[in-house]
Amino acid sequence: LHKNEFSWNPNDNFENYVKIGDPITLSIIQLEPKKERIALSKKSLEDNPWKNVTVKRGDIVKAKVTAVSKEGLKVSVQGVEGEIPFNELSNEKIGKPEDYFAAGDEVQAIIIEVSKDTWVLKLSIRRVLEKAERASYEQYLENDDKNQNQTIGDLFSKDLKSKK
Repeated sequence: LHKNEFSWNPNDNFENYVKIGDPITLSIIQLEPKKERIALSKKSLEDNPWKNVTVKRGDIVKAKVTAVSKEGLKVSVQGVEGEIPFNELSNEKIGKPEDYFAAGDEVQAIIIEVSKDTWVLKLSIRRVLEKAERASYEQYLENDDKNQNQTIGDLFSKDLKSKK
């Protein structure tokens, strides 16, 4: 069993998953009788989890937290594992991530990097918060511009007319 045929994830170290003597189910993918070689595969028995991933950079998604560490969060999006680094957890200074997040939590995050070839999925909660703040501020400015053209008389004209 060649390590490339163990898992679809090129970053997996199959030595961490399989020990000598462990039973595993494999398929034969190549026979070479003259060389007395058999090529085996575990991944051919499984679907590639990245096959159905449709997210792209800039998409805002719901991610399920699978693990919390001092480096950040491990999350699941569309069946694949991603990460939210510590510096992307919040737009405010936070202490330990485990004080704010737990496995099983759902968070809203934006995709900042996605690569099906290297199995990299990085997300950011901080950038979603910044985007929401920016939208709120722009809405405030838009409303403020509308109100700047009014005079005090305009503001109180309804009240003055009703008193007459």
